[in-house]
Amino acid sequence: MSDGVEPGALRVAPAVVLRGHKALVLAVVWSPDGRRLASGSMDGTIRLWDGQSRVEERLLEGYTVQTFCLAFSPDSRVLAAGCSDRTVRLWDPDRGELLAVLAGHEDVIHGLSFSPDGRWLSSCSPDRTVRVWEAPSGAKAAVLQGHAGYVRDVAFSPDGRWLSSCFEDGRVRLWRAGDWDFRAEARLEDGAALSLAFVDGSRLLAVGSGRGTVCLYDAEVGEWLRPLTGHIGAVTGLAFSPGLKLLASFGKDDRLRLWRVQERRAAAAIEEAHSGFLATRPAWHPRESLLAVPGRAGTIIHLWAVEAGGKGVA
Repeated sequence: MSDGVEPGALRVAPAVVLRGHKALVLAVVWSPDGRRLASGSMDGTIRLWDGQSRVEERLLEGYTVQTFCLAFSPDSRVLAAGCSDRTVRLWDPDRGELLAVLAGHEDVIHGLSFSPDGRWLSSCSPDRTVRVWEAPSGAKAAVLQGHAGYVRDVAFSPDGRWLSSCFEDGRVRLWRAGDWDFRAEARLEDGAALSLAFVDGSRLLAVGSGRGTVCLYDAEVGEWLRPLTGHIGAVTGLAFSPGLKLLASFGKDDRLRLWRVQERRAAAAIEEAHSGFLATRPAWHPRESLLAVPGRAGTIIHLWAVEAGGKGVA
């Protein structure tokens, strides 16, 4: 086994390189219908790429602030952007129109997550709060407080029951969706909690730590399970593909790793796959065996094809 990866388990090959941004790409996300990929950058633009041709189809105009995170609504009709000016902006991706500007945070927006039914949008910030907005109107629904520090990420569970948040002192919190009651808290032993992804349903929560592990929390019983190890340095981004049953992780070691979580093993690892200091997450295509990753050169986006036995794993 090389680098903790079972030989021949998966093959990950570069498929397409997307070029157009003039500065570091900070966020990528596929629309749930697979029609387009959105990317946000330090160059003050959001670019939309056609999901079939992989060419740029639209540049969102009148947009000058940096985009730190992106999220599509479940119906793909709204694109939310977390921005450097402390706002969340809602866009119509079909018409390229700005729908709303959501203000309230006191620092940049670092994480976004739509609820599975599209009713709610959550956002988090170094201002120590998680805010919940009604979607698509953008009306304020709740401010979740009590975080001791920089809130790094948020994630709704696939069944819509829970909203999870994590922050730099290593704590992870679960909030009940709808009434937004605080339900549970757990603390990492492996340093800061930097990134979140629910894995294979709503019970298991993956947490990227500041010490290079992907920690696994059983939300039903409130216990930490054996972590996934292999990164050197902080794990800054996570994304799970329900169709492929694979968890992708970014690390500050510049590595992209793919995990079969239920088997607790690494299925693939790519050296120098991205710029490790970027606190972004990879993005799985909803139907194809493709993973979008901001490239190591910073201004480009790589689409990686995930294959098993010479064929796509989907």
